[in-house]
Amino acid sequence: MIKYNLTIKTIHDMRKDNFFFQTRFYFIFAIIVFVLCIFYFTIAFLISSKAFEAGYILLLALILDSIMIIVTNARFKKNYDYYFYKNNVDGVIEYQIDLQDGVYRITNLTNETKSKFEKDNIKKITVLKHSIFIKFKIGSFYSLPKTEEICELFQIKMNKKD
Repeated sequence: MIKYNLTIKTIHDMRKDNFFFQTRFYFIFAIIVFVLCIFYFTIAFLISSKAFEAGYILLLALILDSIMIIVTNARFKKNYDYYFYKNNVDGVIEYQIDLQDGVYRITNLTNETKSKFEKDNIKKITVLKHSIFIKFKIGSFYSLPKTEEICELFQIKMNKKD
């Protein structure tokens, strides 16, 4: 049985981790499109004005990608803040997690809610800078703070430099 607390700082760090983890492909796409956009506009100014079409299309794709990133960040912030302010007492949410018969049981001690998931339903566990991202076979996910005790419970290695 492991107890851990979530504070506003922990929630903020976990939100940033999960946001960048889940939107990393949007950022990679934006960087590639930005470079191509600069390339086509440079070609259009130096060689042929026909390259402006490609540059404008890529610029539109960059703008749409940026809007998606901004909206996703706003939704993450809203959801994490709503969850924290709804469930905290004196700025802290207390949890307890344990493993019994291949089932992880997580209890929110602050408001006595419980959740559970089977070890066999876990598809992938990713260790981020401040959190542990657990993806399930059904497509949903769960996020836990990164502590030594939780890493031991899930049998994953924690980087000592973090």
